[in-house]
Amino acid sequence: MHIVVPSQVGSFRLFVVVFLWQWQSLHGFQLNDLLDTMERDKENLIPDNIEDIISNVLRNVPSAFPSLTPSSSPTSSMSPSTYPSTIPSSRPSMASSTHPSTKPSSHPSLIPTSGPSEFPSWTPSLTPSLHPSHHPSFHPSIHPSHSPTQTPSIAPSLIPSTPPTTSHSPTLSSSSHPSQEPTNDRSRGFWTYNPKSKYGPRNWESRNAKGDRLFVKMTGSSTNRCEDKQKQSPIVLDPNAACNDDHQIHTQRGNKDFETLEFQVLPQALRVVFPPDEGTNNRCPRADFSNLSDIIPAGFMDVKMPAEHKIENEQGDIISYPGEIQIYHDWGEKVVIISWFFDYAQDEHNEQLEDFIRMWEDIHENRLTTCANRKRPFWEWTFHFPKFQKRSAQEMMRIWGDPDEYSGTADYDLYRLQPTAWYYGYTGSSTSPPCGTKVYWRIQDLPMKISHDQYLRLQRVLLDQRDEDCKLSSISYKGGVNRPIQKRTQTVWKCNADNWGVRFPEVWCGKWPEGYHGVRKLRGACPEHE
Repeated sequence: MHIVVPSQVGSFRLFVVVFLWQWQSLHGFQLNDLLDTMERDKENLIPDNIEDIISNVLRNVPSAFPSLTPSSSPTSSMSPSTYPSTIPSSRPSMASSTHPSTKPSSHPSLIPTSGPSEFPSWTPSLTPSLHPSHHPSFHPSIHPSHSPTQTPSIAPSLIPSTPPTTSHSPTLSSSSHPSQEPTNDRSRGFWTYNPKSKYGPRNWESRNAKGDRLFVKMTGSSTNRCEDKQKQSPIVLDPNAACNDDHQIHTQRGNKDFETLEFQVLPQALRVVFPPDEGTNNRCPRADFSNLSDIIPAGFMDVKMPAEHKIENEQGDIISYPGEIQIYHDWGEKVVIISWFFDYAQDEHNEQLEDFIRMWEDIHENRLTTCANRKRPFWEWTFHFPKFQKRSAQEMMRIWGDPDEYSGTADYDLYRLQPTAWYYGYTGSSTSPPCGTKVYWRIQDLPMKISHDQYLRLQRVLLDQRDEDCKLSSISYKGGVNRPIQKRTQTVWKCNADNWGVRFPEVWCGKWPEGYHGVRKLRGACPEHE
């Protein structure tokens, strides 16, 4: 990485940059944030003898960083300071310095005295006070209290509260933070899922809510169709027609490895963007759709919580799920979406989804760490250690299958996340502005299994996200980023095992419930079901 020291820092010692760069390599801290801080705080630059001072600190107190802010009054220490103060005190010193300054300096003292200050420090102590304060703290607690206080805290605790419930019923708790809305009408593109808001779903078209730029790029149209009463999504899936396809969706894993994916935490979804094709030998994941399209590339994948679509079963019950995964495929000016639900009812860890979750978590944690560090001097910065660790080739093959056996050489296979090969189909719209039509949905009829812990982690990243200004940015309503169900005006059909068998059945061996669509259709690939 190329480092550019701001010109305003001037004579700031290269030693400091190199020293902190070594810390960055070990702890993952962002040096550019430090340089930005230095550029904003040009009046408190580190003095010329910083090399000697840091060396002395590391020899004697390795974990300490001295205060760069002078005390507002002299200390009560009677011992002379080893290093002279570089800023004249507002009061006379209580002890003479062994090296008196000959002229005022613009730099504060870098060595604390040994005695207590007469005035409180604005930097929080890491050890608890013997006596409680009567005023709320401006900094988060390092250790949780064993009993509630009578005074509300101004900053959140760094330690989470009691562990989350382990209920397996598919519910979604509301975020403790309401979605943030503009205070005026200048932001016409803003929209939210709150139905009570003037920015909510009923007003998406009247407010000309801005569309998703990737969806607009696919379709070539930004025209807002959210109040179009025909063919809007999502809907309740209740088939009223026969299957329209004659084979399962055929997929290719492509040639681009997992590390090429772009992960995003958006106000309305968790997203993965697939890199565009670069010739016939460097392609992204792609799929062909029976009786609809040739093989077309995947553009991006969104995670929505809770699921946007619902299913009406044969008994007339409406089934909802905690979440839904949607993969958008670019088909000229049209879009084909493969979608499936996920559920934690059986609390089964999903190893393939885990790497995706860790990538989103790292984005989230990095933002939280950066926001916290903005309020602290750089020597009190904390560091985020990435949760995602690149797997070995053998591990990737074990989780995602041998690329030699499938179409493509990528080290992962996006479509292995699919829980089944059979699905519902209908023509609808996108579920967020501009609600563009000419969207063809293929929604699988069996949910993907995940663990309750994975569900909670996805929920936390999605609902507690911050923007670049460190403000809460989720546009959720009661813990959800899902468009309300729309009135159904279109034909819905469903394909099952009576319409076709499956290709590569070993992908799903042991994952389907007993009797699901007649497991005999797996053509002997799963001996346990023979």
